[in-house]
Amino acid sequence: MSKTRILIPAYGINVKALEIGLAETKHICDAQKCNALLLVPALKEASSTALNQIFNAAQLKMLEKGSPLQFGSGQTLTMCSPLTMKNHRTDGVIFAVFASEKIIDKAECAPATKGLVVVTWNNEDAKKWEASTSPKVVSAAEIDG
Repeated sequence: MSKTRILIPAYGINVKALEIGLAETKHICDAQKCNALLLVPALKEASSTALNQIFNAAQLKMLEKGSPLQFGSGQTLTMCSPLTMKNHRTDGVIFAVFASEKIIDKAECAPATKGLVVVTWNNEDAKKWEASTSPKVVSAAEIDG
């Protein structure tokens, strides 16, 4: 089965893009009966980002400590950074947020991944990945709507 790839182009802080990405990630997890990995640029900064608008403080604290969060229909969500990704299973869905070209490349190369949902920080960072993999791209109207 091929990997599901979704690109949510965003410039800077965009809570709606994160919400759409989280919903897409849950959808793939439910359909594939798999867990998700939230890939952030830096773990220690996660609670001071727009993630604090889609997760409550207790949920973010759990994720920052490495605890899994119940997610979807019985699946879990854990959080890592590019530096700690090697310590996590990548056979579910990777939800890469504030993703740079380097983070996207690392997520794309993860073994056995069923899905990759990318929310960019700067849409230019996804151009090469978009050209080489043809992900489903969420329209600006959906994000800004």
